[in-house]
Amino acid sequence: MVSFLPLVSILEGKILKKKCLGILLGIAGIGIVVALYDRVQMKERLERDLYPVQTVFQKAGLKPESEKRYTKAGRVAWTVHLDPDKLRKNGYQFPYDKREEDWLGRTYLPKETLEATLGQDLSHQGTEVGIQAKRTDLKKILAEKRLIAHAGGTMREAGFLSAYSNSLQALKQNYSLGHRMFEFDLNLTQDGRLAAVHDWESDAPTSQDWEQSKTQDVNNIQAQYTTLFWEDILKQMELNPDMIVVTDTKVKDRTQEEIEEQYRILAQAVEKMDPSLADRILVQLYKPEDYQMLEEMGTFKNYILTLYASEMKEEAIVKSLKDKPHILAVTLPQKDERLTDSLISQIHESNRLVFVHTVDGFATLSKILNRGIDGVYTNNLLSKDLELYQEVVDSQKSFDIEVYQK
Repeated sequence: MVSFLPLVSILEGKILKKKCLGILLGIAGIGIVVALYDRVQMKERLERDLYPVQTVFQKAGLKPESEKRYTKAGRVAWTVHLDPDKLRKNGYQFPYDKREEDWLGRTYLPKETLEATLGQDLSHQGTEVGIQAKRTDLKKILAEKRLIAHAGGTMREAGFLSAYSNSLQALKQNYSLGHRMFEFDLNLTQDGRLAAVHDWESDAPTSQDWEQSKTQDVNNIQAQYTTLFWEDILKQMELNPDMIVVTDTKVKDRTQEEIEEQYRILAQAVEKMDPSLADRILVQLYKPEDYQMLEEMGTFKNYILTLYASEMKEEAIVKSLKDKPHILAVTLPQKDERLTDSLISQIHESNRLVFVHTVDGFATLSKILNRGIDGVYTNNLLSKDLELYQEVVDSQKSFDIEVYQK
């Protein structure tokens, strides 16, 4: 008698395998559908300029310590906190008014907020997120930003404004408010370090005394701010990859040797910390003769010729720019009698920008920009003031066209 048991076993095994294969294919199909759904959801948010926080931070080198805290090691360590209404980075604050969670619990924040926090540009191709350094063409940045925060910018507190503090608090507040270009006053301590201070109240202190002191506001002696050295400013540049610094080393009552020594100290600190920081530093020259000396140092690449301590006349100013391609701009006091339409025109013809100092009111800003001046040093003005000016200009153009058509 022939046994059919082996045949039955073979058939049952094939059926079982087909069932398993069907189940696996079903699971795989669900996985594909889920993955496609996830990509569609992410792409839709990216197209609305909402970016996944964890993905962005990972690409920026930040590691999650918890759901709300990310860190990054380096010469200057980063700590970023995710709050319900803002991102905080080492004391800087970046508020946002829009936040979404996807079906997997991932947090999405506005591209603008993430870019401000990281100091870098975000982009995407489909659902692939990209991150890259902002450009360092300082002339274009000067022309677009137009505002240089004078002495780190005004420190705003309830009841008063504190200008000229050159303090860490002023820098953090004004960067958080949108400034990206900062001028700092720099003076030598007794032992040869550059401290961020407009002038000393008496004799210059030692660097140790300055480090332990607190800079104060004459209008509110209870307000005390953290003092800075040039090296501290460079550390903040490391923390903020889009931060531009304009130096204001002092020349009044200084010998040429002391002036050159200040420039050397500037350069040595940059070379020691990170030579690439020089790409984001604008060194103020007080006389054209110092240009060659700085070029020979080989550290810095961009300069502003500032004329508040010079008596050069129009012809000499224009002539001094010849064969000095790394001078990007010329700056004068806003009420300087040399600031004529002719001088502005000739500086522009030499392919340089014109800045003035110090402008703190919207009315003055409007008049200055309307003359064709490219930008200003300011204590109080913010980017929203520039936006308002542009809105006024655009509105006026439309109004003029309508009147003309009537």
